[in-house]
Amino acid sequence: MLAAGIQGVALGTTYDGQNLIDVDHTTLSTGGTNQSNKVTGALSVTTYQQARQRYWNFQDENGIPLNVGNRRMNLIVGPANYDVANLIINQTTGATGAQNVERGTANLVVSPWLTAGTRKILGVPVTLTGLEWFMVPDNSSAIIIQHKRAPEFLSVEDGEFPFRTGKFLYGIEAEFGAAYGLWQEIVGGPGV
Repeated sequence: MLAAGIQGVALGTTYDGQNLIDVDHTTLSTGGTNQSNKVTGALSVTTYQQARQRYWNFQDENGIPLNVGNRRMNLIVGPANYDVANLIINQTTGATGAQNVERGTANLVVSPWLTAGTRKILGVPVTLTGLEWFMVPDNSSAIIIQHKRAPEFLSVEDGEFPFRTGKFLYGIEAEFGAAYGLWQEIVGGPGV
């Protein structure tokens, strides 16, 4: 859902009719000030700081700051961005030798799902560069997951198939749904 949200793939939209990660979100259904939760460019200290600034600047329909930027953040990257992300949020000093002011400002989450290639996400083909990155606060409502039925381990132990082949079939059955929620609770970049 994150990858599709930044690619603008038609997996649904947020409540304002825009893609999850977009440059012209608005808090009103008609009119209102456009706000962007998309940062262009490769992940770097500069783009990371732009993302943090976006959180502090998000406002509601009355111009009141939403204060999302004061929550604990998670920086979600693919394996290709691990080294850069690790330096941004864990290095003691920056490239110039000055103290790294971004140290400890986010938890680093590396997802193997954010690798280069094309894959189907909920039946829709999505092509990734592997450089996409996201900043999401703890307990975010940017993507809503509904668990209708918890995963259940199933096996076929009786019947004709195991009798004839000597093989047993196992699987997991579950039912869930996913949708985009509050765009104000995620900032992302395509990484290029």
